[in-house]
Order: sequence, then structure tokens, then C-alpha cells
Amino acid sequence: MAHQGLLKRFARSTAIGALAVSALVIVAPVAGTASATPVVHVRTAPTLDLNGLASVKTSNGVKWEFGVTWGNLASVGGSADLGMDLERTVSSPGGTTGFEFHSWSFSVKGSTLSWNGKTATLNAGTQASPVATAAVTFKETSSKKVACTSGKETMYSGTMSGKATLVTGLSGGGTVSVKTWSKAELTVDSGCLQPLTNPCVPELIAGSGFSGTTVIAGSLSLGGPADNIVGLSSNTTLAAPKGASRQSVAVLIDHSTKVYAKYSGGKVQLFSTGFVAGSGTLSGGAPKTIVNPNCKYKGKKYTTTTIEDFGANYKGHFSAAAAIGGKLVGPATSIGDYIVETVKAG
Repeated sequence: MAHQGLLKRFARSTAIGALAVSALVIVAPVAGTASATPVVHVRTAPTLDLNGLASVKTSNGVKWEFGVTWGNLASVGGSADLGMDLERTVSSPGGTTGFEFHSWSFSVKGSTLSWNGKTATLNAGTQASPVATAAVTFKETSSKKVACTSGKETMYSGTMSGKATLVTGLSGGGTVSVKTWSKAELTVDSGCLQPLTNPCVPELIAGSGFSGTTVIAGSLSLGGPADNIVGLSSNTTLAAPKGASRQSVAVLIDHSTKVYAKYSGGKVQLFSTGFVAGSGTLSGGAPKTIVNPNCKYKGKKYTTTTIEDFGANYKGHFSAAAAIGGKLVGPATSIGDYIVETVKAG
């Protein structure tokens, strides 16, 4: 399936708890993902990912989990991405879990991080100025191998020391400064291909908005109870430093019974109450149906029927009252996309 990359991110985001809200970059339009040509990177050296966590308060007194991340693609010009994240859990009716998430991304040189197998040192200098600074040291205390069908990957746990600062630029956010870290991990990936997830699963993913604030809702099951999601995401290009951006996300995740999107009669209806609230409809466009009688997983055969519409008309209203940065408001009208897949065994 052309959109399998989107679905893998959806599955990963709903499976690893609060920190996975960062995966709501999937709120980009579905069609953009489905139609994109895959890019294959041939890795000539290991890919490194550093993650450190701490507890902080923004200037309005709200508590957050703060994260600093660093990741490189060894095959792409020696560049790397420095990230700063703020995330909090939000109470929502009915036992559904809500999250608010703000993520800053800065392009930095790969040389900003060094790793000798025991210690990693990250010093971004002024490359993220005037928004952020990071000068931290990670020391490994334990490690474990990640299951790979080929290649290899090791995850190191350890301690973090040093300081990071973030000027949020958001109302109620102020400046966040961290010197005490609660958790840190570093992953070294040498071409690891992890076991495939089940491609023969029922799903519904619908979204709207090609610029400004976007909305997405849907459901995905990997064989057990469905993971259901509804969220808003807004992306902003920062004035400085060059290439820096910020993403703000509000999302509800339910791992059992609550549904945020339904398909019937050629229409997808979206609806939600609580932290993310509103309703919307996707209809029209030029839907097409694809039947695959040969979907296989773990020796079993399935027939999947997929309805795709990458030019539907969206009408609706969704909003979320964020603790910093003000209310997130989705589009009233726009072009929308949806993918609906049903599965039959045999």
C-alpha cells in the first residue's frame, strides 16, 4: 500500500504513550504522504539519536515534560536535527487521554554531537540561537539490542548532565531552562530493518488542511483493540535561525472503544468532545476502490478492500484550548483526504 509509511507512524504513535504525540507530524495531508515518491538513503555510517527528558514549568506555571533530541542521517551531508519538545497530559472526559505538544526543530551540523561508545557530548553552540541552546553530556549505564531482520541497532540508557534552554516565543510559555535530567537514551542504528507490522488490517484515516492548522482523525487495529486518534496540528516557520520551525499539536488518543471517525454512504464524519472538540464531514471528490485478494501476513491470506479519496471536500470546525500559544483552530473548509480499508480473512 502506498500509504503504509503513514500507517506505520500512526501505529507507532499510539503504541508508545505520551511521548508519541511527536508522531503527529502525520497531521500533514494524507494525499501528500500517499503520493510521495519514497526516498531511499544508503547509510554509510551509523545513525545516532539522542533523547533526554526533564520536568519543567512554563512562565504561566503549567507543568510539562521537556525533551531535547538530536538525530543525524549519516548519508545526508553531515547534517543533523536538534529538537526541543514540551509535552503535557490533558484530562478529557470518558477516560480518553489528551496531550498537548510543542516541538521546535533546528538544522545543525553533524559535528555538534560526538560519541565514543560510552559518552556522547552535544554542544550546539549558537546554531539554534536566539531560540535555543544545548550543551549536555550523556553517559551510558546499560544497553540492549533491538530486534532487526537485517543490520543492527543498539539502545543505550544512561544519565544526562549539562544545560539546555528554550525561548518558546508562545504566550504563557516564556523561557524554559533545564539543568537536571530524569531520563536519557541514545540509539545507534547501523542499517536495522525491524520486523514488518501487519499490513492486512482495517483502518480509517481522514484529514484536511494543506496549510495552517490541519486536522486528522482515524482508527487503526494491528489485530487487537483499535487505536483511535483525533488531533490538530499547526506548523510555523521561525524567523531565526534559518530553517527552524515549530509544530504545535493537540490530540486525543483512545486505545479501546471511542471512535472519532466513521465512513458511511461515501462520506467520512469526524467528531470529538473534550480537549479536542468539534465535527466535520469529508465528501465528494473522486474516490476509487482497490481490492487486493493476496494480502499476506505470517502465513495467512487476506482480502483487503481500500477506498481512497485524495480530493474530498471538507467542512467542519475543530478547536483545542492550548495552555501556551492560544487556541488551535482547524479549517472550516478545505480539500480533505481519506483512506478506508476493510479486511476479510481467506
